[in-house]
Amino acid sequence: MTVFSSLGIHRKLRILSFTFLCIISPKYCMSLPSREFNVVIERDAEGYYVASVPELRGCHTQARSLDALMERIREAIELCLEDEAESGSGMEFIGIQRIHINLKSDSLLAE
Repeated sequence: MTVFSSLGIHRKLRILSFTFLCIISPKYCMSLPSREFNVVIERDAEGYYVASVPELRGCHTQARSLDALMERIREAIELCLEDEAESGSGMEFIGIQRIHINLKSDSLLAE
C-alpha cells in the first residue's frame, strides 16, 4: 500500500492538481521554494528497500525497487511537510554516527 492510496479524496485531488500544473508549466514548479532532505535507505530481511527521513518524524516508506522507493519517499515527504506546516514541528538533521560496541558474551553472538 502506498502513502498515496491511504489519503482522503480531497488531499489526492490537491496533489494531482499540483502534479498536473507542474507537467503543463514546469517553470512554475521550478520557481517554487524548495528544501532538501537526507534520506536513509536500508534493505530489510525480505529484500524490501526502506527509506526514512530523519528530519520529518514518521516519514518513511518501502518498495521492492530503488526507483519505486524514491517515488514513494517523495510522496511521503510532501505529506509529512503538510503535517509539519499544520503542527509547526520539525527536527534538524545533524548526521549519522557509527559506533563500535564490544559484545560481552557468546550468547549475544548466537542471537
